[in-house]
Amino acid sequence: MTSPRATARPPRAASRRRPLVAALSLAVLLLLAAVLTGQGPSVRPAQSSGQGTAEGISKIKHVVIITQENRSFDSYFGTYPGADGIPMQNGVPTVCLPDPAHGGCVQPFYNAADSNAGAPHSHADEVADVNNGAMDGFVAQAEKGLAGCKATDTNCQYGTKQTDVMGYHDGRDLPDYWAYAQNYTLQDHMFAAVSSWSLPAHLYLVSEWSAKCTTDGDPSSCTNALQTPGRGPDPEIIQNTLIGKCQNGLDLQPCQDALKAAGISPDLATQIDQLISTSCKPTDSYPTCQAAVDAAPVPDDLKKKLTDVAKKLQLPDYAWTDLTYLLHQQHVPWAYYVFNGTEPDC
Repeated sequence: MTSPRATARPPRAASRRRPLVAALSLAVLLLLAAVLTGQGPSVRPAQSSGQGTAEGISKIKHVVIITQENRSFDSYFGTYPGADGIPMQNGVPTVCLPDPAHGGCVQPFYNAADSNAGAPHSHADEVADVNNGAMDGFVAQAEKGLAGCKATDTNCQYGTKQTDVMGYHDGRDLPDYWAYAQNYTLQDHMFAAVSSWSLPAHLYLVSEWSAKCTTDGDPSSCTNALQTPGRGPDPEIIQNTLIGKCQNGLDLQPCQDALKAAGISPDLATQIDQLISTSCKPTDSYPTCQAAVDAAPVPDDLKKKLTDVAKKLQLPDYAWTDLTYLLHQQHVPWAYYVFNGTEPDC
C-alpha cells in the first residue's frame, strides 16, 4: 500500500493477465500512516516555523512496511475487487498452468490452509517460472522440488504429489490485509526487487543490494550476490575454477583441460585432483584449503596457482552494506530476524 488515502480506489478492470504466482518472492505492503483531518486519533500538528500546518506529503508521520514472506500478490489479493489479479469469469478462473507430472494444466484454486508449501524460489527457479515471459513454469518447478530435482534439471522425474502452488487466499482468511487494501491503497504492480529467496530480499529491502564483501565495512569491495550473500562462494563462480572442474564425480575431461590450461603437467594431475577433492571443496574455508596447499609436495609456482583459486573459497564478511552495516557495527537490531548485531536467522 503506497499512499495515505482513507478510502479504496475505485475498482478497475484487469488490464493484463498475470499468473497466480507472479514474479514475486514477497508480497510487500507499504502502509503510509497519515494524519488526516477528522480521521484517526487526534495528533498534534507538526511545528512549521509559522508557515501553517503541514501540507501534502508532509502530513505523513510514519511509514510502516509489512512484509509477508514468500507470497505472491495473487496468493493474497488475486481476487480483490478491481485488482489486476487472477482473470475470472463468473467467479471461476479462466487460466491454468501446465502440469507435467499429471498432464493437462492446473487452475488457481481457493486454499484456506494456514501453511502453504509453495515451491522452490531460488534465482534459477525464478528464471524457469517466468520462462521468457510466458509465466507458466510455476507448477513444473513445484513438482521438480517435490522430486528433489535441481531447478535446471532437464531429465527430472516430476513429483506426483499434489502441489498447492496455485492456491490463493481471500478476505475470509486475511481480514486485516484486505482491510488495509480497502482503507488505504493496494499496489498491484509492485514486484520484488530480487528474483531470489528471503535473505537477498531482506538485504534489498534495507539497503537495495545483496552482495558479498571481501573487506569489512568497504562497500567498494562488494560484488553482487543474487543467490548466496555471505554464505560461501556462488556455485557459478566455483564451477569455472580448477576446484569446480576437478571435483570427484564430475567428468574428467574438463578437469584435464583446466589443469593443462593452468600449465600443470600430467604427472601432477592425479595429486592435484586428490588435493582439491579432499581439502579444497567449496564447503571448506579458505584457511583450510590454504593449509592443504602449503603442505602439498608440489612446486611453488603451482602452489601459487592453487592459492589463487583457493581464495575464491574464502567466506567473506557478511554483506552488510549502508544502513544494515552501520547498525550492525553499533549492535543495533535492524529487523525482527536480527538481534544484537548477529546475522539474519532465515
